[in-house]
Amino acid sequence: MFRRELWRGTLRHQKTSKQIWWMTCRNLQQESWVKWLYDNDENLDKLKGGMKASLLTKRNHQKGDLIPYTFAQDFVSHYGTLKNMENKSRFFQLLSEKLGCNNEDIQNNMKLLKESMDTRDKLTHRHRHQLSASLTPTYKQLFDDVSKLEDGVGFLVDMRKDLLFSQRKGFVPKTLELQTFDTFLKEHLAQWFAGGFLDLHQVTWDETSADLMEKLMKYEAVHPIVNWNDLKKRAAVGRRIFMFSHRLMPGEPLVVLYVLLGNHIPNNIQNVLSSEQSVEDKEEITTATFYSISSTQRGLDGIGLGNVLIKRVVEELRREFHNMKTFVTLSPIPGFKRWLDQQIKNHKEGVSSRYGDLLESSAMEHLRDDGWVKDMKKCNQLQPVLQSLCARYLLHEKRRGFAMDPVANFHLRNGASLWRINWLANTEPRGLKSSHTLMVNYRYDLSQIETNNLKYVMGGEITASESVLEIVS
Repeated sequence: MFRRELWRGTLRHQKTSKQIWWMTCRNLQQESWVKWLYDNDENLDKLKGGMKASLLTKRNHQKGDLIPYTFAQDFVSHYGTLKNMENKSRFFQLLSEKLGCNNEDIQNNMKLLKESMDTRDKLTHRHRHQLSASLTPTYKQLFDDVSKLEDGVGFLVDMRKDLLFSQRKGFVPKTLELQTFDTFLKEHLAQWFAGGFLDLHQVTWDETSADLMEKLMKYEAVHPIVNWNDLKKRAAVGRRIFMFSHRLMPGEPLVVLYVLLGNHIPNNIQNVLSSEQSVEDKEEITTATFYSISSTQRGLDGIGLGNVLIKRVVEELRREFHNMKTFVTLSPIPGFKRWLDQQIKNHKEGVSSRYGDLLESSAMEHLRDDGWVKDMKKCNQLQPVLQSLCARYLLHEKRRGFAMDPVANFHLRNGASLWRINWLANTEPRGLKSSHTLMVNYRYDLSQIETNNLKYVMGGEITASESVLEIVS
């Protein structure tokens, strides 16, 4: 009896909510609903109740949208009026807290579903759908409808960029509601930017537009492009530039990969950037070196476009060069120096370390200034110590079970192996500042990618070459 009365009450609530919903839509014809986020809870409850009831009707687009088209427009327009990060951060908090899930609704729907499942009631399917709807935040419906607007997907990408920035800089607190908000937004964007929606392009000096080339210069984050001649060299004979674009963000590169073609694995970035080829002999080219990969849209962080791009480029290059068997990277180690500085500091303060013998090496005194890089004697003394510390950093230092270094984690998760640690590989100030000149070759062995990926993802096990393992033995 109680279960039937509770269900009837729910139906009455849905009917009332839908009536409120359509009354709300009429009332908001001349004003933006967004102001209700800043208003009292009574108006907000009407809005949320109507949206939830609307979702339960499963209306299709021939009969009307779940949320009126103008609601999505109002949302985008209001966000455009927020001129500073403080206002945007406040808006993110309001969205995550006031348009999230209602715990009381979830508990009631769980109870209804459990009772109907226990008695094998014919309403079980309806209760299951009702619970699913209550577990879907109201803002998820907004994401869906904003995506249908012209430039709506691009708007959501930019909005998530602002959200991630506000989190990094501490403009918003680290709350469960905001984490859930970001998770739903990221998952929503991941659906729009799945591999089937991405277009692969080869960038060429003669055919690619100047506007797009200028964006590539602006976005290159690993090895900055200093001028047009520098960019022309990176697209010249013996090289390739590939990028992903999306049909809903025309003219915008999403992720860019720079490739050097040859017959050996390079060990320093100076030669990679300066070398020039006059002829491209397809029979002699056996190796592709990925020396830079840059994601241009911070709002797509964590979605994994770089992984998809590398796989697509490998397929493209294998079709073009039949003798190509070797695919490697020449990658930075952005976290090494910062980690080593902390190890040195801890050691001086008396904190025990498994790297104590290496940290006490007399050669470490040379790191007091960057002048050592121009002194070959000091370089020779530092090389075995820093390479050994770097190998241990890459192999042993973990965060949540995976490689601490973000670039290492990216390639290892993709199925690559740690193949070689290169000394004096980047002697520019940028290389000195981040990794004491060290760089890494990660190797993509096509016959081992799936095995390496499985071992790493399931157990954090890193596949490394004999030369790397010898350094730490």
